[in-house]
Amino acid sequence: MPTRTIVEDYVLAAMARARHAWAENEALVLTVPDFPGLVACGSDVPSAMRELYRLLEGWIQICYRRGYLLPKMWTEQGEIDLNTVAARDALDFGAHSYISESERDSVFIGGPDEMEAFVDNYNR
Repeated sequence: MPTRTIVEDYVLAAMARARHAWAENEALVLTVPDFPGLVACGSDVPSAMRELYRLLEGWIQICYRRGYLLPKMWTEQGEIDLNTVAARDALDFGAHSYISESERDSVFIGGPDEMEAFVDNYNR
């Protein structure tokens, strides 16, 4: 499994806080309380989660470029604060995503087993 960056860990921590609802057209709608106005939709759980990942990554890039503060995220390993000088110095946003689409499916939320458990939680 590839090593994840601080941004990927942050995005995954934010995704773990996601709230969900099923729309009338059976689309899954995901929001994250710390990111008001950010809404991801998909026809199924994996597509909605991929969209949420993409939107969160974009939100972080915009905040980084404009100097806006980001909410802190907490994980089992501790706090992730992208607002520190050290974290901002470590960020290198380019025109690329940190992981490819195929890698994203395999490392998503800690790997396929954790992804499956995460999806099962949404299907309840």
